[in-house]
Amino acid sequence: MSHGMLLTVQNLTTTLAGKRLFTSLSFTVNRQQVVSLIGPNGAGKTTLLRLIDGVTGSAERANDCVPDGLEDDLVVGGTISVAPYSMTAMLDQRITPRHLRQYGRGIDSDKHLRKIVAAFGLEFTTGDLESMSAGMLQKLGIARLFARKADFYMLDEPSNYLDLPGIVALEHYILQLKRQGSGFLIVTHDRYLSDRVSDRTIYLAHEDIYQSEGGASAALALMEIEVQARRHRAASLRRKIDQLEKDVIAKAGWAQQKEKSIRGAGSSKGFISHRSAKMARRAKAVQQRIERQRRQMEEAKPFIPKRVKLSLPQRKIPHRSVFRLEECSFRYAAYTAFDTWILEKATIGASTSDKICLMGANGAGKSTLLRLASGELEPTEGTAYRNVNVKIGNLPQGLVDYFARQRLLDNFIFPGMSESSVRQYLGAALLRREMALQNIDELSQGELMRAALVHAILAEVDFLILDEPTSHLDLESVMVLENLLSTFTGGFLLVSHDRAFASNVADSLYYLEHGRLTIA
Repeated sequence: MSHGMLLTVQNLTTTLAGKRLFTSLSFTVNRQQVVSLIGPNGAGKTTLLRLIDGVTGSAERANDCVPDGLEDDLVVGGTISVAPYSMTAMLDQRITPRHLRQYGRGIDSDKHLRKIVAAFGLEFTTGDLESMSAGMLQKLGIARLFARKADFYMLDEPSNYLDLPGIVALEHYILQLKRQGSGFLIVTHDRYLSDRVSDRTIYLAHEDIYQSEGGASAALALMEIEVQARRHRAASLRRKIDQLEKDVIAKAGWAQQKEKSIRGAGSSKGFISHRSAKMARRAKAVQQRIERQRRQMEEAKPFIPKRVKLSLPQRKIPHRSVFRLEECSFRYAAYTAFDTWILEKATIGASTSDKICLMGANGAGKSTLLRLASGELEPTEGTAYRNVNVKIGNLPQGLVDYFARQRLLDNFIFPGMSESSVRQYLGAALLRREMALQNIDELSQGELMRAALVHAILAEVDFLILDEPTSHLDLESVMVLENLLSTFTGGFLLVSHDRAFASNVADSLYYLEHGRLTIA
């Protein structure tokens, strides 16, 4: 291992519970380098980090480091080597108080930790970890990990639960520690984060591996180029096979015809028989070529994610005002003189043509503003107008209580719409075949969010209100949501911390800070 190399992965092949995750994966991470891992959920990204974490400071063989709890299900081949005497720190996907106590070991100084904690918008605290929100735990966990000044950091979806200030602080410290000599391997679904910090990106997807210089956007572009090239090659092979099959039919037909004419051929009988046999051999040779071409086509055919070909109903939605908040302020304890305002003098409105994204720190009042816009809450001060003739679809954070029935398909009962039509529309959002018959609690968050958007569109809503629709979704699900919102003919107001998603779907951006709303 060279002086600057922190991690070497060679020909790593991993199978979990009989399912192949990836094959012959090889890459390195050097000092002052950030490598990001992207791809759909279930592709093996977290398993890879856990395998690497298992060899830090000890073994080099990958099959010596199977994580606890997976010994019976995980089969590993290849090697993982971590630079000797290097200090490694790993951020788990969901931070708990136990993780925080573990991350607190080996911190340089409280002064250094206080500085990082402040950058994440928190006050230095040694208080009750059990009472902290997921966002606070995430920020404090990252701060404690970065305060350890490790040589090699592994971060598993670090932007989960982070608000915009937290993501900005995360980027800042990754780049700062990189300049100071640290290396990073980061699992992320945040394209913007990956593009900002990554020197190299590895895309893991259903046994296919794509590696490119730069961030997620470059890796996705490379994947699309390679997939298109394979599609063209497969199409070319299909055309060749079609032509060969036509040749086989023609030659076999000629041979059969000549066989029939042998009886009355007289002195030409031997010549015709010879020609017939020759043509039969040629037909057999062509058939063998077809089989070879078919095998080549199978080898050339990659796993290609289904393209989102949306066939959802397209309605012409008339331009109408949806809501208007004028100088609205809100607090829950309206009669408590010392109670702080959640929202102060906010003014915002939307029509059925507006596509608005709302950003801000956790606790800034974003969800409260959505509830004021939808009519769930009334302002403590100011005026709120809502157009009762506009049909609003409200998709709350986590889709709590959105689906009334347990089986997914049972929630899609609309007048004049058949089950086959509903299934077609669900299929357009990649919810195909048996998935429509699954129970709500068996579906992933990404699948549920796609289903909820399809449901709202089929329910013929004019305007959507969405509270963090991309939270905890993998990259593919976020991109499908972008497609769905882009084809929606009405307007929407959404809250999101995903900067790439917001820039791709919204036309205007508002920022909420300390209860104050401004247009960006």
